[in-house]
Amino acid sequence: MITHTPGPWEAIDRKDARGNIVCGITIIAHTEEANGACGSLVICRLPDGAGTKGGGCWPHQSANARLIAAAPDLLAVVREIERALDLCLTKDGAWTDMPPAYKRVLYDVASAAVARAEGR
Repeated sequence: MITHTPGPWEAIDRKDARGNIVCGITIIAHTEEANGACGSLVICRLPDGAGTKGGGCWPHQSANARLIAAAPDLLAVVREIERALDLCLTKDGAWTDMPPAYKRVLYDVASAAVARAEGR
């Protein structure tokens, strides 16, 4: 199975040579090499965008960028929910209840990922 580039991913405004924000957003992944060097890898570029602060060329672009950048976090939450539900499924296919403390942890993790995706 092919896997995605590990997170965290970040949406950053594209800038011209003078550092002025131009229309468009780049999604990057922060990387760490085996030798400890850090860098970044471009995941995608959203042309004609509004910038991460909103407004500008295309009003939905900043929301799209946040959602794309949050994808690794959202996938991790879905996988954690899947694991938790798997623990609640018995061998004969019946469902058991999940401990309340575990429900709270899942809720908090999911809420944080959604908040990041929505820019809250």
